Amino acid sequence: AGMSQEIPDVLADVTEVEAAKTKPKVKSRKFRSDVALGVYQSKLEKMYGMPEGSIRFINPDGTLAHPSQLVRTFRRRHKDG
Repeated sequence: AGMSQEIPDVLADVTEVEAAKTKPKVKSRKFRSDVALGVYQSKLEKMYGMPEGSIRFINPDGTLAHPSQLVRTFRRRHKDG
């Protein structure tokens, strides 16, 4: 009877290990302020295996940020907005 209680624990550990192996290894870095949003949009989509156009940056007024908009401008709008 004691053995049936141990099996789920072991399986849970194996599942966590397998899940960790399949996670994409992502380097976490800050977005540079002098780079266009479109550069990061493409990088994020590729990094996470998402279809092109999946990631959208939204301005505080609800409009889509243009891909050529600089990160600096995007941050400023969100800080002020």
